[in-house]
Amino acid sequence: MPEYEVPLPMAEELRRRPILNASDLHAHLEKAGFRPLALVVDNANAKVRAFFSEELDDRAKKRLTEAVLDYERKHLGVEK
Repeated sequence: MPEYEVPLPMAEELRRRPILNASDLHAHLEKAGFRPLALVVDNANAKVRAFFSEELDDRAKKRLTEAVLDYERKHLGVEK
């Protein structure tokens, strides 16, 4: 099962806010066209791990990272 890790760059901000919710992030990724089998949101270490049934190509990996970071910005109320 391929696994992709996305580090979250605003770790200090995350510590001051409510935790990122894996089910909300999962729904956000599905709206972006992804079908993750599972997500692990590690708020303490500011990273997200996404598991898929197949390998993602380079373009999809980049889109995945952008989608996760977009969700983080929305969660924190930070504009792009």
